[in-house]
Amino acid sequence: MTRLQLSLNAKGLKNLSGFYNKSDPFAVVTVRGDHKDNTPEIVGRTEVCFNILNPKWATIIFVEDYEFGVPCYIEVGVFDFDSKTAGQSENRLQLNDAVKNLNVVCDASSRDLLRNGKYPHRVMGTALFEVGDILASRGNVGSKKLQSGGTIYAQIERSRESGKKGTIQIQTP
Repeated sequence: MTRLQLSLNAKGLKNLSGFYNKSDPFAVVTVRGDHKDNTPEIVGRTEVCFNILNPKWATIIFVEDYEFGVPCYIEVGVFDFDSKTAGQSENRLQLNDAVKNLNVVCDASSRDLLRNGKYPHRVMGTALFEVGDILASRGNVGSKKLQSGGTIYAQIERSRESGKKGTIQIQTP
């Protein structure tokens, strides 16, 4: 079994925040295991990138127990963070507040809210990747078009860090 690290970025996302503002995208990663119809398990989320349609998320998401030769499907959902629904005024919203309010994304009730159209953040699109296809591609990068516009890029590598799932470990000399 191998531990993998996933890095994400997107280009050309559709602006869902109106004429005077730009979207505040973030991504949620779920693993579906060896079949794309399996129940998804949320393994991580990125930070919110404010007022940008070409985000390069800094968060590295770890996928545990990958077995080479066995299909493994991951799904990446891209959302526009809605600060008003999260209970923050846009003028006072800080990055830490945004990350704290993203907890709604990672609980079990989120899937029901999303299915019923009552999810507090706007859906920008989702993409389903097979890990082996990305690892076999040039540069270990896969890309998919999103439903509302834009493209999501996923880069997967063997993990070189010994940190915890969903965290970044910074080493200093």
